[in-house]
Amino acid sequence: MKPLCTYLHLVDGKPVYVGEGSHSRPWDFLTRTESYHEYIKDKLVKVVVVGHHGDKVSSELNEQGLISWLGFENLQNKLKHQGSGYPSYGFQGKKHSPEWIEQQRQRRLGQKHSEKSKHKMSESKKGFVVSEETKRRISETKKSGRLTCPHCGMVGGVSNIRRYHFNQCKKK
Repeated sequence: MKPLCTYLHLVDGKPVYVGEGSHSRPWDFLTRTESYHEYIKDKLVKVVVVGHHGDKVSSELNEQGLISWLGFENLQNKLKHQGSGYPSYGFQGKKHSPEWIEQQRQRRLGQKHSEKSKHKMSESKKGFVVSEETKRRISETKKSGRLTCPHCGMVGGVSNIRRYHFNQCKKK
């Protein structure tokens, strides 16, 4: 695998582009977009390599971190990441495997908050009083969101009742 790097293009000392790729990529201006060429026309571009990486994941993470830190409005590579939901750090559209989820659950099992954290949480709630009127309104809202299945008589929240009852009811 080729060694990879993350880099910046600077104009007048300000970053205008963040990229990642092979070690020759920072100096390859021929493959840039037309809008980028239009922007840098008649300007001196300084190339600064900011990181060397052994794999694609770490180079992309570094690139995304730099973009998040610098902000899109300052950069010319907006189209490359447009609508990608940054900062997703390369995980958008993916799901954790059940094994990984279970591993994380097991790791967190039995973890306790420190006394300092408990004290801070306690202090943040002191003086917070919920009035009887507020309690009554919350109760009414929760009760009004209940539906009854005509086939089995099950009463429940709107989402679950509509999903598992009415036309999908086992007793239909």
